[in-house]
Amino acid sequence: MEFDIAPPSTSVSLILGAIAILLVALAVLFVWLAMSAAKLSVGVNSGNVELKMPFYGRTIPLSQLELDKAQVARIDKNSPLRPRIRTNGVGLPGYGVGWFKLKNGEKALLALTSREQVVYIPTRDGYSLLLSVRSPNQFLDQLRAASDSG
Repeated sequence: MEFDIAPPSTSVSLILGAIAILLVALAVLFVWLAMSAAKLSVGVNSGNVELKMPFYGRTIPLSQLELDKAQVARIDKNSPLRPRIRTNGVGLPGYGVGWFKLKNGEKALLALTSREQVVYIPTRDGYSLLLSVRSPNQFLDQLRAASDSG
C-alpha cells in the first residue's frame, strides 16, 4: 500500500519560485556583464576623461589628473603597479575592472585587458587609473594636449 506525502505549504512554493526568479535574474546579469566586457572604452572630450565600463564608469575632469606623473608601464609580478587585492570589481585572468589595491599600496580604478602596455595616471582624488588602451602613448599625448588647451 502506498501513501501520498502531504503537499507542501504555499510558502514553500513561493520560496522556490523566488529562487527561480533570482537565478534567472543572475543569468541575465552575467550575460550582460560578458557582453559589456568587450565594450570597455575611454574618451577624452570637453575637459574630461570618460570611462565607459559596467558599474565603474565615470567622468573625471582633466584637472583632477596628475598628468606629469602619468606613464606607460608594463605590469609584471615585480611591478609596484601590479593589482594585488580586489576591493570591489571583477578580477579574472587577463581582465580586471573596478577597484583594486596595488602592490605599492595605492588604490586604483582598473580597466585592464592586457598588462603589456598600461597607462598609469594618478589623480588628485586619492586613487590612480590603470587602463589598457590600444595606443597608450597617443592616448597620453591626447590627454596632455587637451589639458594644456583647457
